[in-house]
Amino acid sequence: MAPRRDRIHLIQPHKRSAPPVPLEFEWSGVRSIVDGLHVERGSTLTGEPVLLLTADTVEAQQVLRNEVTIGVQLTQTFPSFPPELSRLVGFNASDRPTLAVVTCAGEELSAERVRGLPSTALRAAAESLLDALTFLAEARIAHRAITPRRLYWDGARLQLTGFGHAVRTLPPVRREPGPAAPPWTAPEQLRGEGVVSTADDLYGAAAVLFWMFTGETPGEAADMQGRIELQSDDLRARLTGMFAEPAERRPALGEVRRRWRPPALPGPRPPAFEERDRDAEAAFAAMRRRQAIDDHLGLVSGPVFGAGQPRALNPDRRLRLVAAVVALAVILTAVAALAGW
Repeated sequence: MAPRRDRIHLIQPHKRSAPPVPLEFEWSGVRSIVDGLHVERGSTLTGEPVLLLTADTVEAQQVLRNEVTIGVQLTQTFPSFPPELSRLVGFNASDRPTLAVVTCAGEELSAERVRGLPSTALRAAAESLLDALTFLAEARIAHRAITPRRLYWDGARLQLTGFGHAVRTLPPVRREPGPAAPPWTAPEQLRGEGVVSTADDLYGAAAVLFWMFTGETPGEAADMQGRIELQSDDLRARLTGMFAEPAERRPALGEVRRRWRPPALPGPRPPAFEERDRDAEAAFAAMRRRQAIDDHLGLVSGPVFGAGQPRALNPDRRLRLVAAVVALAVILTAVAALAGW
């Protein structure tokens, strides 16, 4: 298909009761199929990258309807929308949508693109993927289909897309086999055992991270810890336990984030604190100078910060001090006489 410009009347997720509004887009004409949906790249007239999702089968319509439902919930949860998640721009019908537009930042995370990323970019990608999981956990949503194909890299962060199979985790729902196949899907999800939780997405994220940092395709869960042991100490420490079975043995999301995100270095002290430090140092130095003079004259007894009272000069030191004062007076008198004062 050739590139084209369209005006589409869309219901906006934050104004569901309002009538559809006309929005203009430019489409690339290049389409693919994901989860049964026809996906086409495009952009708004302001240049924001978007995806056009259309459904032409009953199964695809169900996927699209779920995409819209989850997109609306995320919009309601995050008025300031996190860039790590794809945002629903609008859809064409409330009951049975057949068309939706969502944002997508950057390009799909392909093997070729990953191989060209420096280590700092890989670390940023890992951190943003775990941030996306954190936002989903806050919204009580499990994605259930994390694969490289649903991740987009814009040069600064990963963005997670494709919520057509996501579910709300409250109230608890039973696991069902998701759309993703091994090696990206947790084994309990493949078997349909237990209830959906963040652990399902942690497994998918672990598989993506292993693939990103090693260039190897992950395998079955039972083999993954052994393969992790063959990696560098740093990568092994970060991935340990993320493929564990059962799901309850996997580390918590907060622990995984701490592994991948190093502690922040302390920032510069505020100017007010620096000024107070300088004033305190100057006052302390002045106090020490006074104490040194007093100590030289024998006026202070005990430690500098002691509670003792000043003592009187002993007789011998008093006599020496008086003699010195008298001698100084005599010398000054003689000098004045010689000068003719």
